[in-house]
Amino acid sequence: MGIGVLALAAALGNPFSLGVAAGEITPTGAFLWGHATPGPVRLEVARDTRFRGVVLRRAARADAGRDGTIHVRVAHLLPGRVYYYRFVRGGSASTVGRFATAPQPAQAVTIRFAVSGDADATPAPGTSKPFYNRFEVYARMAAERNAFNINLGDTIYSDSDVSGTAPALTVAAKWAKYRLNLSLRALQRVRSSTGMYSHWDDHEFVNDFSRPEFGDSLYRAGRQAFTDYAPVTYSSANGLYRTFRWGRNVELFFLDERSFRSAKASAGGACDNGGSPDLAPTAPQAVRSAFAMLIPSLAKPPPAACLDRIRDPSRTMLGFDQFTRLTEAIARSNATFKVIVNEVPIQQFYALPYDRWEGYEAERKKLLLFLQSNVRNAIFLTTDTHANFINDARLQTLEPGGPIDSGITEVITGPVATRRFADEIDAVTGKPGSGILVSALFFKPSPPRGVGMRCVAPNVYSYAEVSGFSRPGDPRRACRGRGGARAVTRAARLSGGCRCRCSALGDARRRPPRRRRGRRARRRLRAVARVAGDRVRRRCCEAGRSRRRRGAPWRRGRPRACRGDGGRGANARLCPPLRDDGRAPRGRARLLRARRAGIHRPALREATRLGVRLPWRPPSTELRHTPVTVPGTGTRTARTSLRPSLVPGNGLSVRR
Repeated sequence: MGIGVLALAAALGNPFSLGVAAGEITPTGAFLWGHATPGPVRLEVARDTRFRGVVLRRAARADAGRDGTIHVRVAHLLPGRVYYYRFVRGGSASTVGRFATAPQPAQAVTIRFAVSGDADATPAPGTSKPFYNRFEVYARMAAERNAFNINLGDTIYSDSDVSGTAPALTVAAKWAKYRLNLSLRALQRVRSSTGMYSHWDDHEFVNDFSRPEFGDSLYRAGRQAFTDYAPVTYSSANGLYRTFRWGRNVELFFLDERSFRSAKASAGGACDNGGSPDLAPTAPQAVRSAFAMLIPSLAKPPPAACLDRIRDPSRTMLGFDQFTRLTEAIARSNATFKVIVNEVPIQQFYALPYDRWEGYEAERKKLLLFLQSNVRNAIFLTTDTHANFINDARLQTLEPGGPIDSGITEVITGPVATRRFADEIDAVTGKPGSGILVSALFFKPSPPRGVGMRCVAPNVYSYAEVSGFSRPGDPRRACRGRGGARAVTRAARLSGGCRCRCSALGDARRRPPRRRRGRRARRRLRAVARVAGDRVRRRCCEAGRSRRRRGAPWRRGRPRACRGDGGRGANARLCPPLRDDGRAPRGRARLLRARRAGIHRPALREATRLGVRLPWRPPSTELRHTPVTVPGTGTRTARTSLRPSLVPGNGLSVRR
């Protein structure tokens, strides 16, 4: 499929075929990527899409030894600016890419970005159509118009679950996998729409990869192919560990959890129970016995040697040097939110823990205790599990003594296109519906009956949309935790997904972002705003008369009584909240003022309807997860968004 795209491009005389990408964004630079038939090319960077104001031209080369990929680092750019770039050869040009440089560390600006991962474009047997989907999640991420996005792990599947697919174990075979994924337009769009940080997990190598188990040869092949097809910074000393600062509010910490980890506890059959690795070796036996009817092997205790390996303090996920770099850097950071970009889950849910942080229990607790004691406002963003799980990364959950929270939230999202968590549970048990049953009976119920996750959606394709910002705190804030704001307080079931929000107002719901309106629609909205000005509504409220608003969104011909109670009655849509000086802002001015305060039109309308007095100050946070139907598949994706609510104070929100 990917080779077909290259052949078509060559036939049309265009040497560029697989799009462009910008990664490793800093306040003054970026790492630009392209792909072409081997030979010289020219990079152009400009401040406008027509390239009339080119700020940089540089010669580059599509390297045959790196499968025709182009890698160029650019520097000396201005912070917080949007740039456009393309590669040119003769009369042909690549797709135009866009990226925004990061703001200076002292700038307090809202940063929005999306995260997802786990994408497999392998075609169904005997067809050219992708087995799972056409990366609709990536298309939705591109439409968000974020400051940047993160492609977090399993960016290819070297060992796809699609039947009849041979594993890709050599550099050339892995190159072909990357070309296959990039042959889908949605991935090209999200990579060119804004900057994208790329990161690996295990399937860039093979499933549950570690160097002690699979060797350095496979590691080198996976590393070369990944760094050829993604603009990333790698070194033998640091692996893919790196940090990026985005203004005062966000600092990203990317953890390399493949280069330095110890072998899994289950290696060599140490955790086998009934001929295969025990499904939940760390779960208390009472919990195991409760699920023995569904999974008979759980009736038998796990091997003692298995538990000893899991708890062995000499085993490591990060390696000593990376652990030290992380703890020193994150303790030193003065960003409002410290976002830890995490390949595998750190929260407890017991099922098959060997490849996750649960399988390295001593280092897991050591890291959580350090963050709890030394770091404010840390949050983990994770993929790998092929599900949407949001919960506190507890020190313990079902063990004797009851749950012990760390106060650090983890948001697990994805996948883009691969087998989902519920389907994997069904495959392990051999019983359809087992994944949904386990979620309902174990993941959702509160301890001691279950794990008590805030958000559980094991059967959707999804991404997380994150907003981070900081403003003066509010003592009335509902989601204030130890040392500062937290991302999540509660979760609720919402049409096949989850909505997790942090808000003292509770009911100000937000709609998904809409497409840009045409000139006529914008003019109509301005007219409605003028008609809904404060003079009409305030006179109505003060006089206590019945009045109908022209152009109102409700049905025409229904008079609405309004009361002089400050706009908190049942018909509060006619009575606006007051300004600080006791007057209501006029229609258009009120909209502009709300926009500057980070309050978008849907929330503004809802607050007006509820009669809530708007703070006109920085918002707090919201974590939302919304399902999205994938066309032609009958399956659903979900978008998790961390977005501002109407409450003042520091805020970080996630929307899925």
